[in-house]
Amino acid sequence: MEGARGSPGLRRGCGPTRPGAAPVQPQAACGGDRAAHHGPAEGATVNVLVYGAGAVGSFVGAVLARAGERVTLLGRPAHAQAVVRDGLHVEGPGGSRTWVRIPAASRPEELDGPFDAVVVTVKGYDTHGAASTIPHLLAPHGRVVCLQNGVGHEEVLAGQVGSGRVVAGAVTTSVSLAAPGRVVQHTRGGVVLASWDGAAVEDVVDGLRRGGLAARSAPDARGLKWSKLLLNLVANATCAVLDLPPGLVYGHPGLFRVERRMLQEAVAVGRALGVRWVDLPGFPVRMLVPALRSPEPVARRVLWRAVSGGRGTKMPSLWHDLARGRTEVAYLNGAVARWGAAVGVATPVNEVLARLVQELSLGLRDRELFRHHPEALMQALAR
Repeated sequence: MEGARGSPGLRRGCGPTRPGAAPVQPQAACGGDRAAHHGPAEGATVNVLVYGAGAVGSFVGAVLARAGERVTLLGRPAHAQAVVRDGLHVEGPGGSRTWVRIPAASRPEELDGPFDAVVVTVKGYDTHGAASTIPHLLAPHGRVVCLQNGVGHEEVLAGQVGSGRVVAGAVTTSVSLAAPGRVVQHTRGGVVLASWDGAAVEDVVDGLRRGGLAARSAPDARGLKWSKLLLNLVANATCAVLDLPPGLVYGHPGLFRVERRMLQEAVAVGRALGVRWVDLPGFPVRMLVPALRSPEPVARRVLWRAVSGGRGTKMPSLWHDLARGRTEVAYLNGAVARWGAAVGVATPVNEVLARLVQELSLGLRDRELFRHHPEALMQALAR
């Protein structure tokens, strides 16, 4: 991010039907200061913080460090300690290995700010906590780049730092944390960024490109986040509830129809909100949307390519959430259900999946009742 440059061609992300931040009630307003921020002066040293440096955050941090940016990671103690001690190791999809030496911390008070850019990659349930500390870490001209999954996070961040300082983003590169200090990149993918309300994005895109990652900007933040939401919904909640890998879910006719109905509901809600779908690196979303109306064999092939090409053999994020006892489903299927209620679109499949994932994560339902039992899910959906 060498010297921020404004991007007059970008459309503002704020609009009267933008998805809301709160996991309980959709909101439409963009909060905070609307003045656009354009970053440090040309040639100035850029200080970047990755807030919530797990697999995705550490990967993006490594990319920016390779581009010559000053990057600091804020992550869990074991990971931060490993990075400080041994550096950050990244294994690429072709077996390539890179290593970068960058600072890392596990508590905000340990950080040496202020930062010109804060890249947010925390889990959805940690957004409010992170947002409350970011204003104390951000330089006066600084921006917040939100790379989280789901919808609703940008509004929370904008409420703390001002909507003109927020950049929305979507990452399609599949990565995992093999061990503290070690990231594995499974697919190439890339990053797409969009201004939430006038913030510059092209310098961030340039930094990611210089670090070796496919990156570009998009004109519509809402369309970008809802397009990524569609990909996050595919083979996620269904796999988590049933403890089945995507291949088995898509090989089961009844479960495939559940997936298809769930995605059709999300598309219907997006249509009611006026969402303009955006193609993402490795994912032709604008082809995926009409394919949902195609004959079942065609739809199955298209959706399966989206799953296998984007996630590889990894189990989905909500499956991992259930093991942790905390889940982001409120910002995924839950967001579809909330916005469906707000615009008058029925979303029964998303409502049931969101409720089941939440109840299973809290121990309110016995996981064994659903584990490897598609008929149990079918019965829950039929009620």
